[in-house]
Formats: sequence, C-alpha cells, structure tokens
Amino acid sequence: NIKMGQRGTRLTNSQRDKLRASGQDIIPPSRAQNKLKFSGMNTTNPENCVFDDFALQLASQADWDRYTNTPADRIFAGTQVTKVVVATPNSKLKKYKAHFLHSQTYTYHYQFCSSILGYKEDLGVFNVDMYRKPTRDYILGTIVYYKDHDFYCFELWPGDNLPPNQLLEVMEYISGKVFFEPKLKWRASSAAQQTDMEEYAKGNQEAAEFLKKRLVTNQSLFGGVRYQPLTTGTTFGKVVFMTQEESYGSLEHVSKDWIVVCDGIPVDLPVVRGLVTAQLQTPLCHVALLCSNRATPNMALKDAHEVLKPYQDKLVKLHVTTKGYTIEEASPADESAWLAQRKVSSGAHIDLVYDLSETDFVSVNSKLSKYQIQAIGTKAAQLSKIARLELPKNNNMPLQWAFVVPFSTYKQHVSESCAQEPRAVLDADKSGKNANEALAALRAAIESRPIQDKSVVDTIFARLQAWKAAGVFEKAAGAIFRSSTNVEDLPGFNGAGLYLSEPVRYPACLEKQNIETVLKQVWASLWNSRGFVERQEFGLKQEEVFMAVIVMPFLDAFANGVAITGNPFRADFNAYFINTQVAGKRVTDNCDGETPEQILIYDDVEPTPELIATSSLMKGGVIIRDEDIMRIWDILRTLHKKFAPKKSSLVGPEGFQVAPAVDVEFLVLDDKAREFCILQCRPYTVKYQILSDE
Repeated sequence: NIKMGQRGTRLTNSQRDKLRASGQDIIPPSRAQNKLKFSGMNTTNPENCVFDDFALQLASQADWDRYTNTPADRIFAGTQVTKVVVATPNSKLKKYKAHFLHSQTYTYHYQFCSSILGYKEDLGVFNVDMYRKPTRDYILGTIVYYKDHDFYCFELWPGDNLPPNQLLEVMEYISGKVFFEPKLKWRASSAAQQTDMEEYAKGNQEAAEFLKKRLVTNQSLFGGVRYQPLTTGTTFGKVVFMTQEESYGSLEHVSKDWIVVCDGIPVDLPVVRGLVTAQLQTPLCHVALLCSNRATPNMALKDAHEVLKPYQDKLVKLHVTTKGYTIEEASPADESAWLAQRKVSSGAHIDLVYDLSETDFVSVNSKLSKYQIQAIGTKAAQLSKIARLELPKNNNMPLQWAFVVPFSTYKQHVSESCAQEPRAVLDADKSGKNANEALAALRAAIESRPIQDKSVVDTIFARLQAWKAAGVFEKAAGAIFRSSTNVEDLPGFNGAGLYLSEPVRYPACLEKQNIETVLKQVWASLWNSRGFVERQEFGLKQEEVFMAVIVMPFLDAFANGVAITGNPFRADFNAYFINTQVAGKRVTDNCDGETPEQILIYDDVEPTPELIATSSLMKGGVIIRDEDIMRIWDILRTLHKKFAPKKSSLVGPEGFQVAPAVDVEFLVLDDKAREFCILQCRPYTVKYQILSDE
C-alpha cells in the first residue's frame, strides 16, 4: 500500500515501479479532478501523462503558467523556463512525443528521464547519449520566455551537437504543440550551433526559411533587454540624476547617501548607496565590479529616467532582485533603522600587512621570501607565482623580465619630500572632514618634488637598458609601471581599479626623466579621492597603506579580456565567464556603448562554450574561437586551483550564498598566433542571492 502524497510530493523510483506494475495512475488525490483530461492514459505505457510531472502540449497560457518556472539565476532577468523532453523515432515510442516538464520540480532533464521515462544509466552516460550522439532516444531542450522581448525561444544545451535536420524536425513538432507558435523562436546557445545551421541552410531552403523566421541572435537578445540586475540587494538613498558627461569630470561632489541614476555608464563611481544606468552594463565592467565588491545594489533600466523621474531628489527604498525591482518613497526613520542594521552586519576587520625592511628591487620571476611578499604587495606576489607556472599557450615573457620597486622606496620618498602633507590627510580622516583638498596637496607634493635618492631612477634605467640589450623591445612596445599596494586583492576588500598603471612606449621609457615622472604618478595615485574613500568605507587604516610599483614589458595585443572562474548567473552550473574586447577598447569600460564579447564555458564532460553576446566591434565575428576554448579553459582552471580562496573561508552577506573564484586579466596577443598573456590574477567571490518563491 503506497499512500499518495499531497500536491508537489515526489514519489521514489521504487514507488513508481510498484504503481506501474499494478497499472495504477500516478496522480495525487489533489489532482484527481483533472484525470479526465488524460483519460485512457496510465503509467504502464511510456506515453502516459502524469499530471504533476508533465504535459503533452501547452494549449493555453494557463498550461504555461502551471508548468513553467521563474528561476532566480538566469542570464536574463525576468525569464520563465519550461524544460522539454522530446522522444524521437529512435525511442520506444517510435515517433516524436513531447513532454513539457513541471519545471519547478524537474530542474534537470536527467531527473525526469530517470524517474518518469525509466532511463537506467548514470548521469555521465546520459550526458553523452543525449547531448553528443547524433542518434538519440530523446532530444532535450528548454523553452525560455523573454519578458522584455515578448517571445519564446527553444534552446539546446550549448554543448549539444544535434544535427540541423533533426533540429528542424523537432522545432516543427514543438510548434504544433504550443499556443505561442507565432512567437516561438530559436536561439543558438553556442557559435557552433548557429554556424552548423547556417552551413546547412546554404543547400536547404527549409533551413534558410527557418533561420529567417525563427533565429534570434545573442546580440539582438542582449540588446533588447530592458531590465538587468547586476548586484542585488536593498538600499535607501536620495535619487539623484547624472549625465554620462558629468561622470567624466570630478566626482568629488557625489554624496555617499545618493542613489545615482545615470543616462549612460559612468567611467568611475565613488561610494554611493546605489546605481541605476539607462544603458545595459556587462557584469565585468568597471562600475559593475565596484558595486559588486562594495555590495552596492546596481541595475540597468533602459527607460530609467522616465520611470524614476517621480522619485528625483527624494529619499527612497530600492530593492533589486534577479526577478525584478521595486522602488518606493521612504521616511528618514526607515533609513535610520536600515543604517543601524547595516552597521551591525558589517564585515570583519581587515588587517593590513607590510614590510619596509626590503630595500632592493625584487625580480618577479623568482621565489619570494615571506618578507619580500610583504614588501611588494599582493598583486606583485601573485604575478611571481604565475611567472613560475606552466600555462599552455601563454606568453610569459613580460613576467620573466618584470621587477618590483618595493614599499620602502615609496616610503623613503614621502618621508624625505612630503613631511606635512600626509599628516593633513590623516587628520582629515580621523576628524571626518572632507579630505579632498589635503589629498590633492599630497598628490602634488609626491609628483612635483624630486626623488632625492638618485639610485632609484638609475637602477630602473639600468634594468631597462638590460632589456634592450636582450632584445626585449623587439617584441615589447615599451614598459608599463603598475601599482601594487597592500590594500588590494585582500579577503573582503578587492580594491580593483583604484590605482594607476601607466605605460611608456619605447624609446621614451629609456629616458630618466620619464622614468621618474611616471614612477611618482603611480605612487601619487595611492592618494586619489576614490581610493581614500573606498578605504574609509571599509574601515582601513590610512596610515598603514603603501605602494610598490611593478615595472614590466607591455605588449601590443589583438584583444584584451577579463574572466572569472565562476558562473555569475547560476550557482548550480560550474562555468567560467569570459569577456573580451578588441584592442583600443577596455573590456571593463563600455561607457561609450560598445559591448564586449561574453562567453560562459561550462565545466562539462569537456569545456562547453555558450556565446551570450558578440563584441559590438566584431561585426558578428568572434574573438575567442573554438580552437581557443580548450586552452583558455585549461589556463583558467590552473589559476583557479592555485589562487581561489578556500570555500570554508568565505562568509557571504545575509541572504546570499557564495562561491570561490579568481578574477583574471589577460591579452590575446595576435589574431594568427592566438597566444594568451596573463596580466593579473586575484581572489574573487561570486555571490548568489537566495530568493523565496513568492
């Protein structure tokens, strides 16, 4: 005797087998009134319909609403998904038969096929049988409703190599089983899927018509998004409108308690309560990373100025989620209560580590002592580890020649040349007064006053001359002076993009005056207002911050890229997220409207790429090609194992789960040679908001 469960209760496989053997219907009592709709079907036949599990067709909006799911972790916000399993003529059914899954129950196709359709093999065999083989029993897909576009897309797994002729057949079959046939489209989840169909269409009129009628490109899909959540959360603040042009100027007037609404994407962003842009962002653009690191709610809304105009200059409560957003006027009492709670739940104290005893320049391509690591900053120390890794198809030349000017050299220059200015900055910090004037005076002093120890510039000059003698400048375009502080790449404080890195082209990099000028510019950037305020926000001690400078060859490149070894969209699918842009445009800066290429590489049986968007500058072409995928995946996997923080050490904000990852900056050096060059690798934490089903 098997007692039937209530609505939503799942039966075990053994329970289902017993019911099948007895010829009983597997329909909970709460669904008994719907049984007539499926008269004549019982579970002794694979064609049977179990109402709680699947439907044979979606004949109405009510059917869609019943079986769909609105996940909190899709790439595009506000989407609804329904999983589909289509039996093929190769199956026991000997014909096409659709199963539209109850997608809140079955989030994976394998769950359904094993528990309902009787598939007996394990998950590894299933993935090969159903995604890789041209002849298969079931075709697995997902129908996604894109709210901002008001259409439905049938999508395959990015690694699915279903032949184009079978895709046409299954799309034709599905289109006759859904009420939204006029709005049914097809999205290629990978470049390979679209290329295969386009090649097939060259000799097949049906395929050509299919592409014309059904194809939705990733670029048009991304461009049609209206709402985009970047960093979720709740915040209170005064809504202040800003133009993109204003963001190019000084931002020192921007208040910490503002929610900034910008008609474009700001070049930079001080500490604020929230950000809303009227232009779509990329998840790895500069301001998106800043907001993520600060846990500042951040969203894009294409008609932000019109929608949010009624709230201009008013105190509001803004709630950003992956499913949507809400905004409402708030009272000062509400804000005060939120601030008090925020203070209680603020992050742990961060201790700054430094060593001023190391006075010699440090070669990056060497094994460092504990004291050297503490004398050159986290960025330089990590580059030293990367220099000694064997990474496939990675050009390591810049790191082989790189060296670091340690903290002690910076400290010596400030002590000898800037006696009063640092004290004024620290006094302003402790008193809570505006420090902008004192910061400007300190930067000017660092840059304008000569380095008294002439051996500093002489030693850098001698090293660059050695580069020249060794032929480094035959491959390198010059030297780049990169910041490396003790207040970046720390657990709980990322500090990305706060300080200066400045290239000097050959032969100008061999002039001593240029060397001294750029060295002091990098030192002075430690005291720009955004870095100072960021450190204040995290409670870091300003008197304990120091700057080292990495000097390394820089290479001209075909493209530049940023990757994180985590999936920023879904916690349950391991993937690497990669953004690349052609040379001349920063991949982390799409404030001019140019968007980079965006790819997810799933950690599947083999690396499986999903092309989310192509670069707006590539005219439909791709930067990371199929032949690059295995190499970049292998590089990122190695860096993740080496540098990702331990999961046990991560503590996420309340309402979030977290996953360890690394943030990697790289170059694609040449369009033909396809070499990569790793520039930086820092620990990164991927955050996923935990939402209720309401």
